[in-house]
Amino acid sequence: MDLTAQQLYKQLYSEIAEEGNPSLDSVLRRNRATRRKAKKYKVFYDPKFQREYASWTLKQKRKFILSVFAGRNWGTIAVADIRLCLEHAKEVNCTDSIKYYLELLNAGYVYLSLDGQHRTKCVQEFFEGEFTINGDVKDAEGRIHHLKNKTYENLPSALKALFQNRRFLIEKADDILYWDLPEIFKDLNGGEALNDQETRQASHGVVAEL
Repeated sequence: MDLTAQQLYKQLYSEIAEEGNPSLDSVLRRNRATRRKAKKYKVFYDPKFQREYASWTLKQKRKFILSVFAGRNWGTIAVADIRLCLEHAKEVNCTDSIKYYLELLNAGYVYLSLDGQHRTKCVQEFFEGEFTINGDVKDAEGRIHHLKNKTYENLPSALKALFQNRRFLIEKADDILYWDLPEIFKDLNGGEALNDQETRQASHGVVAEL
């Protein structure tokens, strides 16, 4: 399935406490107001097998956002539906998986990130005004906007609308067991080299805790 940028942000980065179907503006206001406080979003990134988010530089973030404006945000974002994975774990009686997913569900999480952490967090940070972009961006009417150190909040309305409605391809898994997660992560990152620590982190056991 695919989601617009605003749908992606609302599904993954509405706080767990946010109920119903809040507007994008209300979610943004809430997240900006609590930026310096601990927030718990609906998506969980497991540090045991996720690449460290800090591996993207500001230059890479800006380049990605400009590619979204240009409609070149290719690539699939993969998440596991925690509730459905828990149901599957119960069906096959996998106790480790039941414990893992039950803990996440009880903590309020809805999704487990499998791939696309950098892209989704980059969209989140741009929406929340954590970095600026520069460059020439064409809106839906073909008009060129010359941007210099612009946050999302300071964009012309035409560019806000364009960014909000750019689409992302989302894959949701519903039958992944806990011990399959490291291999899935390594498979999804097969085209991008992991460093030694990231490779160790993508494997369960004592070595992943070093």
